[in-house]
Amino acid sequence: MPSTEAFDLNSHRMQTLRKRLLAEARFRFLGLTAISFVAAMLILLLATIVLHSVSAFQSYKLVVPLQVQEASTEQTLSQVHASMLDGFGEIDVDRDAHLPIRELVSGLAVERSQAGGASRTSQSSGGAEVFARIPVISAADSYLKGQIEFVERFSLSRASFSDQLLDLSIEDRGLLIEQTSSEFSDQEGDTFYSMSPEGLSVLVFTTTTVLRITSISNEKVSGDVLLNWDLPSDVSPFALVIARPESKRLLKDIQIAALESLRSDGKLEKSFNTALFTSSDSNDPELAGVVAALTGSLFIIGLVGALALPLGIASALYLEELASDSRLKRIVTVNINNLAAVPNIIYGLLGAAILINGVSIPIPFSDTIVVVIGGGFGRGWPIVGGIVMAIAVLPTIIITSRAAIAAFPQKRREATLALGATRLQLVRDHILPQSLPGMMTGAIIGLAQTFGETAPLLLIGMFAFIGDPAQDIGDRTNTLPVLIYQWSTRADLAWEPLTAAAIIVLLSFMLLMNAGGVWLRMRYEGKR
Repeated sequence: MPSTEAFDLNSHRMQTLRKRLLAEARFRFLGLTAISFVAAMLILLLATIVLHSVSAFQSYKLVVPLQVQEASTEQTLSQVHASMLDGFGEIDVDRDAHLPIRELVSGLAVERSQAGGASRTSQSSGGAEVFARIPVISAADSYLKGQIEFVERFSLSRASFSDQLLDLSIEDRGLLIEQTSSEFSDQEGDTFYSMSPEGLSVLVFTTTTVLRITSISNEKVSGDVLLNWDLPSDVSPFALVIARPESKRLLKDIQIAALESLRSDGKLEKSFNTALFTSSDSNDPELAGVVAALTGSLFIIGLVGALALPLGIASALYLEELASDSRLKRIVTVNINNLAAVPNIIYGLLGAAILINGVSIPIPFSDTIVVVIGGGFGRGWPIVGGIVMAIAVLPTIIITSRAAIAAFPQKRREATLALGATRLQLVRDHILPQSLPGMMTGAIIGLAQTFGETAPLLLIGMFAFIGDPAQDIGDRTNTLPVLIYQWSTRADLAWEPLTAAAIIVLLSFMLLMNAGGVWLRMRYEGKR
C-alpha cells in the first residue's frame, strides 16, 4: 500500500499541475481577449471610415444636351442653364428667381468638365447627340444623397392646383397639419396654421405645380407658386417639410424644388466621382481631388528612398562589419538609438531653420559681416520634405539594417574569411544578399512612416492651397496627410466624406507599399 507521504506528494503535485494549467488558461484567455479587443477596435475604425467615405466616391451630375459642341465655357454654361430652366415654364415672380436655379451649377464645374473631356458622351438615337455631364454644387449633391436630416418627405394623393388653393383631400390636409408644428391662430373658430418666414417650409409637388405653402387650415391650403412643371405619370404627388429656416441653410426653397423636378425628369444621374482622382484641391467640394497631394507624397517617397536607403544601409554595414570596436563607434551607436526616438516635428524645425531660412553666424568683432549656413530652398518644395523625412527615418533604417546584418551566422563569416575572401567580398557577396530581406523591413517601416507624416511637413510650408500637381522637386506642393488635415478643418459638411475618402486612398497606398515590400522580401528570401 502506498504510504501517506507518497499520497500527499502526489496530491500536491496534482494541485500544482492544476494551478499551472489554470494559470496557462487564464494567460491564454487574456491574450485572446486583448487580440480580440484590438481587432474589434481596428474593424470598427475601418468600418467607420469606409461608411463615411462611400458617398464621396459618387456624385450627382446634371445631364443636358449640347446644341453647340465646340463652344466656349460661357456658351456651354448658357446652354446648361437654358436646359435646366426649360422644363419649369414661366415663374410668376421677378426674373431674379431664375438665378438660384442657375447657381446649382458653377461656371468652374463647366470649365473643369470641358478641360477633362469626360463630361461629354455621344449617344446615337436618330443621329449623334452630345450630352454634358456637369457636377452640381456640393450642397445640392448632399441633398440628393439624403444627407440633410432636416428634410422629411411624404406622399400625397393625386391633387390639382387652382387660384393658389390646393384642393387636397381631408386626409392630405390633415397629414400636412400633422407634419407642420408652426405658429397658428384661431380665425372664426377654424384652426389656421401660418407658415412663418423664419420657421419651417412646406413644398407641395402637385401634378402641374410646385407650391410653397403659406397657410393651412381644415378648409384649404394656400401658397405661392415656385415652379411650373409636369409631374411624371409614375410619380405620385408629394410634400417636403423642411424644418430649418431658409436663412439658415445653403439651399433655398426654389433650389430644392428645382432639384426634385430635375431628378424626376431624369436630368440628374449618380455616377462615380472621377474628380476625386483626376483633380487637385479646390474650394468647391464637388471639384476637389487628391492628384496634387498624391503627387507630392510620391515625390517625397522617391526622394526618401533615394537618400535614406543607400545611406542607411551603407552606415549599417560600416558600423556592423567594417568599423573597429572603439569609443567613437559606441558614441555613434548610442546617438543613432536616441535619434530614433526624437519626435519628427523636431526634424521639421531643423529643416525650416537650416534648409529654408538658413543659420546666420556673425563674425567676431564685425557688425555687418555674417556667415549664412544653409537656406535658399523654398517653402513647400518636395526636395525639402524629402531631405527632412530622409533624416527622420535614417535612424530607423540603420537600426533595422544592423539587426539584419547581426543575424548573419558567425561561423559562416569566419569560414568565408578562412577561405581567403576579403572583408569587402564577405560583405558584398554574402552578408548583403543574406541580410536584404531584413533590411526591407526597415525600408518598409521608414517609407510608411514618411507617407503618413504630417507635422514636420507643416513646418516647412507644405500646407498651402495647391491647384496643380508639382512638375519637379522645385515646385510647391503638399502631401496627402496634409490635405486630409486641411479638409478636416473646413466648415462645409460635404468635406467630411471627402476627408474619409482621402484617408481610404492613403491607407490603400500604404497597403500597396507594404505589399510591395513583403513581395521583395519574399523574393530575396527565395534566392538565398
